[in-house]
Amino acid sequence: TLTDLYSPGAGRRARVTVTAAAQAATDDIRVSLAKAAAADATSQYVAYDLAVAQDTPFQVEMYLEGTDVIRVWSTAGNVAFLANGYEDDIPSA
Repeated sequence: TLTDLYSPGAGRRARVTVTAAAQAATDDIRVSLAKAAAADATSQYVAYDLAVAQDTPFQVEMYLEGTDVIRVWSTAGNVAFLANGYEDDIPSA
């Protein structure tokens, strides 16, 4: 099931590194960035059915604003996903 991993929330922005690490056997992953919490679409994916081997994590850096959402998925559920980074207020103009 495609799952929301992280969103900074209204009025916030973030620079985030997403890490996907297979916990057992190789597993296929999907990672997407949905701008403004848009419905799922293939154009949002930065990784789609990418094989991640055990002990060989996948990482990608993402920039988000407001209600943008990082979503993740794995074939067998053997992957740990982590979003780590920096979040702050969006400066007013």
